[in-house]
Amino acid sequence: IAVLKAGQKDDSRDQVDAISGGTITSKGLEAMLQDCLSAYEPFLIKQ
Repeated sequence: IAVLKAGQKDDSRDQVDAISGGTITSKGLEAMLQDCLSAYEPFLIKQ
């Protein structure tokens, strides 16, 4: 999961647009999602 500011390019398919002025919040959100969803990665890869 990648949180990107407008105009940034990332080749991953799992990304969301970040809100301007929310850098700390965006980084925290990205870390939380990565931490919480990583447990489901083996299941999702099988799908």
